[in-house]
Amino acid sequence: MDSLQDVRHFTQLYTSISGEADINVPILLKRIKTQGEFSRKALSLTADDQPSSDIEREEMEYFSHVGLKRLALSRKLTLVSNMSEGFLANGRLWRWLAKAVGSEDD
Repeated sequence: MDSLQDVRHFTQLYTSISGEADINVPILLKRIKTQGEFSRKALSLTADDQPSSDIEREEMEYFSHVGLKRLALSRKLTLVSNMSEGFLANGRLWRWLAKAVGSEDD
């Protein structure tokens, strides 16, 4: 889900199929990720991934060009999303991030 309306559209689709009125999609998706079938499929899909050492090297190369503060921000967002079952990066967060990163570039 990488567009601004994905969660809203998925929520509407899920509620129309399941009949559940109040569903928290981020929590639902995190719970699904822990199920055995999903874990097995995710593991099979990672077989084609680059080695983690290559990913880390490319990540460091990218962030060395755009700024290490952005790397710290990226890691903090990842940490928060992993710690919070219902984390959702909404428009308010993205506006705040744009402002914070923009002021750092000035």
